[in-house]
Amino acid sequence: MYGSSGNVESEGRYGLIDWIPSEPLGALNVRFYRYDPETGQRERLALVYNDEDGVYDTWVATDATHQPWYPWDPDDYDFLVSNGEVTFNFAGGDEEGKGLFKLGTTYAMYLLPVDTLGNWGGGGYLTFKLDERYSDDDEPVVELIPDKATVTPGGTFTVTVKAQNVKEYVADEYMEIVADHEHSISGGHDVSFNSALTYIQIPVVYSKDLSVSKVEMPNFMPKKMDLCATNDYQAVTPDATFNVLTIYRGFVDGAVESEQATDVLAKITFEVPSDYPTGTYVSAQIGYEGMFAYYPDYSELPNSIFRDSDDRPIDGIVTDLSPQSVLVATSTNETLIVKHVSAKSKSILKKVITPKRVPLKTERGER
Repeated sequence: MYGSSGNVESEGRYGLIDWIPSEPLGALNVRFYRYDPETGQRERLALVYNDEDGVYDTWVATDATHQPWYPWDPDDYDFLVSNGEVTFNFAGGDEEGKGLFKLGTTYAMYLLPVDTLGNWGGGGYLTFKLDERYSDDDEPVVELIPDKATVTPGGTFTVTVKAQNVKEYVADEYMEIVADHEHSISGGHDVSFNSALTYIQIPVVYSKDLSVSKVEMPNFMPKKMDLCATNDYQAVTPDATFNVLTIYRGFVDGAVESEQATDVLAKITFEVPSDYPTGTYVSAQIGYEGMFAYYPDYSELPNSIFRDSDDRPIDGIVTDLSPQSVLVATSTNETLIVKHVSAKSKSILKKVITPKRVPLKTERGER
């Protein structure tokens, strides 16, 4: 790219791809590729989405004739990838994607630049792979799942706080990531230790006009006594007031629960006011301190906490911070299609991942 440099830096489930052109660009075109983990054969990829939310969620393998070039914003010099949500900085405007880059799979991004005079430059591949202590199939994640898409004024809906693969992940007390330097991924070893899961705290921030009518906390940890508590309060800051319901779960030796263990931490039933305006949304999401511009008492900040029997934080568990919205409508058959908005902030993560520059590898021949 006119003597540019490029780099890929990985931090577990995230990777920062960046490049520096040696002169201003008039256009930048990109293509995406995937490598078969068993054969190493390269696949040409095209973006598609399977529903009407406008979020790319699937790759389709194609051939050279049908593989699209995606016009990239020529003034944008990086791309934050993850196995969750990503933002494609296309020339026509940002587009969202989700679940496109799988853990443990090697991908490549090919960049073909054009200068401000219309001259085509030499392109180059940036190859990357995201590595974690687990695969996408057994990723430990806590998420909110609403039981319906619409609710009538005066009605109720239930949000399930689900902890998928968390118990299984914590059962392995030694976890390690080994960086794949062959694909320009830095970081070496990432090792974490933990003993038995003892404590979980999940704050759920919900719309200010909702009220909590019921909280159920089924048995979660097998062969342990479950301790359960909640705290429903208002977090008041100079900028806003938030309703927060914090779920507390403790697991100790004692009388074993007779109920079969599940992966559900809580089921929260919310009630909508009878005079709530229709055509608007109510929502709930897992809270974290970054939602608050200012909060006087750090100990009360709504953060998720996972601790082991030695009172150490357990590393690697994902909390899905995406807001879960429910439409208030006169009929539960009424729906609105709303374009998804990414919950992850590229600007915040770029401060965490500090890249070092390495020469951009260029492969000539068929693109």
